[in-house]
Amino acid sequence: MKSVLPIIYIASFAILLIGIGHLAIYKSIIAVFDISTIRMINILRGIFIFGALSFIIANFIIQMGYSQVGSLFYKISAIWLGTVYFLFLASVLILIVFTISHFFGLSLIFAKVTGFILISMALLVSLYGVLHSYNILTTKYTVRIENLPEEWVGKNIVMFADSHFGSMRNINFGEKLLAKIESKNPEMILIAGDYYDGPPANDEAIANLMSNLKTERGIIFAPGNHENYGNISNYKKFLLDAGVEFLDNEMIDVGGLQVVGVNYNTGSNKDTLAQTFSSLDLKNDLPKILIKHAPTNLSVVDEAGFDLVVSGHVHNGQIWPGPWLTKKIYKEFSYGMNLLNKMTVITTSGVGTWGPPQRVGTNSEIMVINLQKK
Repeated sequence: MKSVLPIIYIASFAILLIGIGHLAIYKSIIAVFDISTIRMINILRGIFIFGALSFIIANFIIQMGYSQVGSLFYKISAIWLGTVYFLFLASVLILIVFTISHFFGLSLIFAKVTGFILISMALLVSLYGVLHSYNILTTKYTVRIENLPEEWVGKNIVMFADSHFGSMRNINFGEKLLAKIESKNPEMILIAGDYYDGPPANDEAIANLMSNLKTERGIIFAPGNHENYGNISNYKKFLLDAGVEFLDNEMIDVGGLQVVGVNYNTGSNKDTLAQTFSSLDLKNDLPKILIKHAPTNLSVVDEAGFDLVVSGHVHNGQIWPGPWLTKKIYKEFSYGMNLLNKMTVITTSGVGTWGPPQRVGTNSEIMVINLQKK
């Protein structure tokens, strides 16, 4: 029961925030458009009550099983959830403008025009956020490793994370992602978790996308937290069948590179992470690369002598002011390439989204890592 209570508290808090957001938007629309008839007010109330419940209902539906109708409803409700965020920000400003106008006895025409402009801007920003999230950019880094084998010098590794394949992003988005990756001619592909979103979907078909990727050294995956929200044994089977190397607290040698992948739970616990590294019989004379979903417990990774660690999870905050908040939590390792002593840490903003499918102030991306000898 104790393990369930935090989930109940978080869910209750989220529902409260969603309700407050819808109420503020409802009040601002009434004021801006001067709606006074009972019939229109009741229609508006019905729309906003359903809107406030839609994302919760959609989540229940997709947990019951994958269907195109359920997926469509989830997409609409997720887009609306993101739109509510921007409309809420606009509504706060609108209510302030109306309060000031009323307090100083000013004409309400200015307040109504300002309100209309703010609502229109919020809708446009939301639309931009959805379209922008599907625009996959490429971020390039050069990583220098002291004992890099000659056969890896100048080679490119493509890394991505947080595709969150499922009801929101499916085969069409996957094909776009594949085309983007193939255009980089990678020597190897690393996937740092949350390939799947979690709820049931056409999971085998989503995994089979990876079978179409051709690389010299293959595709290597380590699971994130969202793999734990679904049937991880199925995920593993489907990805293995598609030719993906699934590393769950394991290491493989790829042409002299020791590539280690740890699952999310292991990576979240310092002691377990250290014990896992000790059990892998890592060689100090060969480079070590770690695939770890979240950029946490990096001091343990550094102590184990890794040269490079790649992560995701953070989404770089996804929506403003998210980048500021995530930097407060994960410090400089919340996004981009940084150093911890001699170890290079690369954290991607992710190629997909979770929850609201908007990106404002952040990008969807894959990362191209060029290896050079130090």
